Amino acid sequence: MTLLVPALHILAIANLLALSFVLLSLFLNESGSLDPSLFVPSMILVAGSFGVYFLRRKHDRERLESAILTEIENLDEIENMKQNLDSLDDTQKPPDSPIPSRMISPSDSFPTTVYQENATEIGRLESPKASEIVTFYSKLEQMKSIIVRAQSIRSQKKASEGGTALDELDSVEIALHKRLKSLIEDLHERQQNLQESLSE
Repeated sequence: MTLLVPALHILAIANLLALSFVLLSLFLNESGSLDPSLFVPSMILVAGSFGVYFLRRKHDRERLESAILTEIENLDEIENMKQNLDSLDDTQKPPDSPIPSRMISPSDSFPTTVYQENATEIGRLESPKASEIVTFYSKLEQMKSIIVRAQSIRSQKKASEGGTALDELDSVEIALHKRLKSLIEDLHERQQNLQESLSE
C-alpha cells in the first residue's frame, strides 16, 4: 500500500498541471490573448489546488513522524538493557566477560512494524530526521541479529565437550558481546535524540 503513495502524489501533480493547461487554453480568446475575467479566477483555483496538495503532504509527514515516534518510544527494552549494562562492574561485561544472558532481551522484544511498513516513505521527511531514523533502525536490526547469533553461540557452548572448540566459541562470544554492548549504548543515545527531534 505504501508503494502506491508516491505514485499517487505524482499523479496528483500531473493532473493539476494538466488542469492548468486546459484552463489556460479555454480562456484564450480568438486573438490568442487571455481573457482577464476568466484567467484570474482559474489561476486562483489552480493555486488553491496546489495549496491543498502540499498541506496534505505536510499532514502525511506529520502523521508518519508521529507513528515512528510512538514506535521508538515503546522500545523499552533498549533502556532496560542499558540499565542492565550500567549495573555491572567492568569485569562482568565485555571485553572481560560476556553479558549475562538474563540481561539480554530476546530479539523479538524490539518491534519495527511501523518502520518496515513505511520504509519507502521515510525519504519524504526532513533530511536530518530521515537519516537519523534510517540509521537508528539499521543499528537496531544489527543488534537483533547479534542477539540471535549470541544465543546460538551460547547453546553451542553448552553442547561442546570443551577443548579447542570451546575456546573458539568463547572468543566468538566475547567479540559478539563487545559489539552488542557498543550497539546498546549507541542505540540508547540515538533513541533519546530521536524522541527529542520528532517531538518538536
